[in-house]
Amino acid sequence: MWKGNSCGLFSQIHVNDSEWIVPDGQIIIWFKSATARKENGWETLINAFYENVKKSDMPAGHQEPLFDAHCHIGESAPHADEQPSRPGGGRLLCGLGTADWPAVRQAAATWPGTVAAYGVHPWRAAETAAGMRWLADLEAFLTTDARAWAGEIGLDGARTRDADEAVQEKAFRLQLRLAARLDRSVNLHGVTAWDALVRLLDAEYGTAAGEKTFIVHSFSGPFQYINPLADRGAYFSVGPLAWRRGSRVQTERAKRLPLDRLLLESDAFLVPGVDAIADLQKTVAWLAGARSMDRAELAGIIQENAGRLFGYGNG
Repeated sequence: MWKGNSCGLFSQIHVNDSEWIVPDGQIIIWFKSATARKENGWETLINAFYENVKKSDMPAGHQEPLFDAHCHIGESAPHADEQPSRPGGGRLLCGLGTADWPAVRQAAATWPGTVAAYGVHPWRAAETAAGMRWLADLEAFLTTDARAWAGEIGLDGARTRDADEAVQEKAFRLQLRLAARLDRSVNLHGVTAWDALVRLLDAEYGTAAGEKTFIVHSFSGPFQYINPLADRGAYFSVGPLAWRRGSRVQTERAKRLPLDRLLLESDAFLVPGVDAIADLQKTVAWLAGARSMDRAELAGIIQENAGRLFGYGNG
């Protein structure tokens, strides 16, 4: 038995040698062998998840565009005629490592409403240990696109087998310095390393003055970090991981996030046929229930928040 939390995304999915299962027993994806799981990796898993999850659960009659503040792309560059299903209200398309930056750049030029983000994810921080060429390449990608963000970058204390804390921290520090120098917003990944993350934000990105803008993707930290992060300029993107876990802690966290800093995310890998919009809609409905708000009102507020950051929605 292998638990899905080792992929860092689906902690309630249980795996045996042949199937991935969510708590209600719905089979998401079948793998023929452990070798296939290893070869396909977590990107293939996520693609399959979004291809197979039931779309019928999306609230009927709610099809309005919503901005996706955190999603990804595969490492092959998209063709001009390859659009994500129902592209919605724009997206922040986040890089994970040097290999996918060209595809992110091409998608940003090809898919309407797409803002690029380039960075090295903490799970891939080991690729920064071979030298500094990656940092020069990152600067080149950022400087050729005036709208581009730095991301997905950060620290993950629960995932140190691929890159230890020192390697992650160095990569994060260097990327924050570059983002500060270029005056770019950042998209953050944080897991069980919140003291260090806030410390480095202040030291390298200058957030202590509250004049920076950044997104904390799928915030899972203790409640006491919400206000300090918001005071430093944070927005918080919420996605399917929150409602798929279905815990009281997730619901209480959703209540406490500042309304004027709420965003939506899919965290999906966007390829033709993957429909992330359904999960954005379901996330709005879940957030509205958690906060005892009207769904349409909340969706409008979230779009206004996205508008302030990206120039979309009603803002």
